[in-house]
Amino acid sequence: GMATTERALDEAQRATTPDAGLPALPLTSAAQLSRLLNGLRTFVGVLDLDGRVLQVNQAPLDAAGLTLADVLGRAFWDTLWWSHSTATAARIRAACERAARGERARFDVEYAALGGRPRWLEFAIEPLTDDTGRVTHLVPSGVDIHDRKLAEQDLLASYARFE
Repeated sequence: GMATTERALDEAQRATTPDAGLPALPLTSAAQLSRLLNGLRTFVGVLDLDGRVLQVNQAPLDAAGLTLADVLGRAFWDTLWWSHSTATAARIRAACERAARGERARFDVEYAALGGRPRWLEFAIEPLTDDTGRVTHLVPSGVDIHDRKLAEQDLLASYARFE
């Protein structure tokens, strides 16, 4: 009866909420992918060939206090993440242009986190290709390595004191 239907709906709802672990019900691959990406601490985005933001997961938005609406459709290098430095924005733009030609890039760079504070990011960008090898999208990604970078700098400074 009605109680059984409500219980079934309630169970289905619980099974497909993000904190329930693996979904008990089959979801569309897009929904599963979106949930997977939003669960990652890694920064991941999808750009068109002109470098405009089509999608980005939650981690980089949270890191800079942004919403998806703040970045959607904008040139990736013109977003708040790179606004602290024209040189950094130019480097990101050049990496996007190379990726559109099929080249991948990886480098450490500073991005503007919450309150505009710069933090170190291990940045990468990959061309996404179709079956024929034609580049269809660009996929930037990054891992915040700020704490590791500061530890390396401290270590180098302490070595320098003992030289």
